[in-house]
Amino acid sequence: MLRSVTWIPDGMAKVHFGRGPIFFFNKLYDRVSGERETTKAPRQDGTTTDHTSLSGRSITLTGQMLSTGDRRTSARVVRDGSRVYLGDAFLPGRWGTLIYHTNAGNKQIRCQTVGNPTITEETPTLADISIDFESDAAFWEGETIQRGTVGGATKLFRFIWSPRKKPYGVYSRWYRAFNNCAHLVWPLIEIFTAMETVILTNKTTGQTMTINVEIKDGQKLVVDMFEMHAVLWDLDEDGAYIEGEDVSHWISLDSEAWGLVPGHNELAIDNDRNVETPIVTILHRELFGGV
Repeated sequence: MLRSVTWIPDGMAKVHFGRGPIFFFNKLYDRVSGERETTKAPRQDGTTTDHTSLSGRSITLTGQMLSTGDRRTSARVVRDGSRVYLGDAFLPGRWGTLIYHTNAGNKQIRCQTVGNPTITEETPTLADISIDFESDAAFWEGETIQRGTVGGATKLFRFIWSPRKKPYGVYSRWYRAFNNCAHLVWPLIEIFTAMETVILTNKTTGQTMTINVEIKDGQKLVVDMFEMHAVLWDLDEDGAYIEGEDVSHWISLDSEAWGLVPGHNELAIDNDRNVETPIVTILHRELFGGV
C-alpha cells in the first residue's frame, strides 16, 4: 500500500517523505490524549458520572535521508545542505499542514513541530530521521472537501462577460449530505442569494438555525456551524469575495448549531419569501480518529 507524508510549513515550500530520491518514509506514529473526569453529588449515594473528552494529538514521523554526491559535490556537502533544509522546514514551533497519503485516501491535520529533527547517521550517505509534532485537533481531516449545492448548481461557473462566479445547474429544494465517517462533522455553509432571513435545517436531527440578516446582491453569507459564527463577504471589482462584517449576533436565540451525523443527512435551506430556495453550497471534510 502506498504510504507517504507531505509537510507543508506555513510560508515555506513543502517537504515530501516517500520513496525518495532524498527523503524516504518509514512510519507515522499517532497518539491522541484525553481527559476523564468523575463527578458525584456531595453527601449523596447517587450515580457516579464519568465525563471523557479528547484533547490534542502527538505525532511522530520517522524516515531516512539519502545523501549522494557527484563529481562536483561530495556526499558530505549534500548531507549538510539537507540537514539545514530540514532544520528550517521543521523549526521548533513552526505551524503547518501534515498530509498522510495512502491508497485508501489522504488525511491531513494542522499541527506544529516540537523540537529539532533528530538525525542519526547510519552510514556516510544514509541517516535516520525522527520528527515530532503536536496538534490541538483531536481528529484528522479528509484532504478532499465534500461539496453539495442547494437551490442550483453542482459547481461554480464564470461567464466570459461577467467577473462574478455563481453556482448554476439543476434546481433542488433540499440536499442529502452523506457523512461517510463515524464522527459528527460540522459543515461550512455559503449562501449566495439576496434575502433578509435564512433558515438552515438538518431534517435528520430536527435542528434549525435562523439568521435574521440582510444579504445584498454581490454578497455571500458564510456560516461556520462549529463556531456558530456568521460573516458577510463582499464581492470586489475583480470578482473575488473579501471577508466583511461579522453578523453572528443576528443568529436567533432559539437556534441550534447542527452537524452531519454518520450516514445520510437531509438538509433544507429556506428564506422569508418561501418562493424560491436560496442558492447555497455546503462544504465539509470527513473526520478520522487516527491513521
